[in-house]
Amino acid sequence: MELLVLVKADAPNVLEEVKQLVLEADSDVNARDHTMATALHCAAQTGQEDVLLFLIGKGASVRAQDNKGHTPLHVAILSNQVATAALLVEFSLASDLLIKDINDKTPLDMAATTPAMNQVVALDRALD
Repeated sequence: MELLVLVKADAPNVLEEVKQLVLEADSDVNARDHTMATALHCAAQTGQEDVLLFLIGKGASVRAQDNKGHTPLHVAILSNQVATAALLVEFSLASDLLIKDINDKTPLDMAATTPAMNQVVALDRALD
């Protein structure tokens, strides 16, 4: 839980503190809070790409869904974090882009309705 609080805070030097928690304190990179969000969800929401890359490298799941069915990619799109969303697409399987939330929306559905996210939709088409 400490890892999630740290990433949510989005403080200066957060990456170094995250590394310390994961590497030295053996924190679970897939730990969840009361909304079932992971540290990856938090990093995606705030556009912390360096933290996101580190967590994925340590085994954080890009497929993890919170209590709304949102994956980190859903969260990045909803938060208008274009670069973060594009990064998550790179680390996702094609099937990950089709994961539906509780409203039956995939990340691609959400991206298609947000002009700033057209790059994400274009990346998906390039993967085909």
